[in-house]
Amino acid sequence: MLNLGYFKRKAFAINDENIVQSKYTPAIPAFDEPYKPNRQNITDGQTTHNDDWAKYYADINKVNVRKNRLNLENCSWNNHQAIRQRELFDPLSLRRKIHYSGDTFLNLFSTNERYRYRILNADGDPTPPFSCEYNHVKRDGKLLAVADEDGKISILETDKDAYVEHETPRKSFYAHRNAVIDVKWSMDDELLLTASGDRTARLFDTETSECIATMAGHDMTLKCANFHPSNKNLIVTGSKDGMIKLWDTRVCGARNSDTEMAYTAIKTIPYAHDDDRTKKKRRLLNTKSKPQPLERSVTAALFLPHKENIIASSGSYDGKIKFWDCRAGRDAQCVESSAYDGDSVRPRGILNMIIDNAGTRLFALCSDHHIYERNITDIRSSQQRYTNTDFLTGSGFYVQMSISPDDRYLLTGSKDKTAFVWQVGRPQDCHQFTGHDAEVSAVDWCKRDIGQLATCSDDFTVAIWNQDFSEDGY
Repeated sequence: MLNLGYFKRKAFAINDENIVQSKYTPAIPAFDEPYKPNRQNITDGQTTHNDDWAKYYADINKVNVRKNRLNLENCSWNNHQAIRQRELFDPLSLRRKIHYSGDTFLNLFSTNERYRYRILNADGDPTPPFSCEYNHVKRDGKLLAVADEDGKISILETDKDAYVEHETPRKSFYAHRNAVIDVKWSMDDELLLTASGDRTARLFDTETSECIATMAGHDMTLKCANFHPSNKNLIVTGSKDGMIKLWDTRVCGARNSDTEMAYTAIKTIPYAHDDDRTKKKRRLLNTKSKPQPLERSVTAALFLPHKENIIASSGSYDGKIKFWDCRAGRDAQCVESSAYDGDSVRPRGILNMIIDNAGTRLFALCSDHHIYERNITDIRSSQQRYTNTDFLTGSGFYVQMSISPDDRYLLTGSKDKTAFVWQVGRPQDCHQFTGHDAEVSAVDWCKRDIGQLATCSDDFTVAIWNQDFSEDGY
């Protein structure tokens, strides 16, 4: 005879914990009346026997109730966010990747004058923004740091529209006496890192806006600066002088003032993107009375997320991507290098380089108007090439890229007043964001809200793009 109690106990053992259907719906128990062998109901924390089981189920219920209240109160509904939360947080039995129309999702983005910020210098004249980045944690990731040509950093609160600034002015401070080329937040949002045309990188306290460290040693304009992914004391910079420098703020430096320390690099990679022919020519030129520099700029330098002793770099001349082993106790060594595999006869330089949030794919924006996708485990050949007949990168090396927090969309600026978005893995699908009156240089995607992104332009404005569900939604 079939023993229903046995199967009920087996099923309950497998589905012991509550199943949460999505981030936006209440928890649904596996059974309406859970099977409770040999124990009484829990009342005010008192049980007659089997106390361990009682406490276990009491804790489970409290956690689920608290989680569901937070989910229902703090989250606004839209289908894309629901799908994403299901993929990330549901039990493995319910979790699966769902493909939806990228055009439908991207068509929901829009901007207007209420979300367009003008960047002004100290005299009130407009100045172009050069770089921008969203923060990671505070204010739900809605703080956008914008660096401009005048050496100023502005912090925009993108959860509010630009009209609020008439009542509460934005936070801003002067970081350098020359243009700020790059700006980055530390992972805990306590520090801001800047790279400037004055040949220095600086660290600022985000609460007080005070400079707490200056890193000097490059001979020309800095092109990039990045934090180590798990240690904010380690910083890497790249410059037009062709050098990559590694810095450690734990190493004792000289004090410039009561709050500021001056640091020297702990490791330097000279001529990082010179080929053999260039090195030979450099030696011949240096035999003259006055050495003559050959520009082979480093356009990007960043740490690999899962191999944190490895630095990836790109150059303005050779189109190569190089991996450098920077372990302590020895000189940095190039352990892997990619060759330019575009259609041009002459190698083209790389303008910008990013790594996706999973740390598995690398994207390089090239001056031949293509974006090359490479696998981190094998960078020698590209996996995909993204381009469009209207896509122009220009030759100023100021156009930047960003990737959406779910790694589905690749965003970049362009010379033709437009921001371009591709679905990752689908280079034939391209979407254009129009609305600027000049070249779109810096871009960034909000790290905590896939429904918001920012574009900076030489028309002296920063545009915030939000998804609009006011009509039909999807």
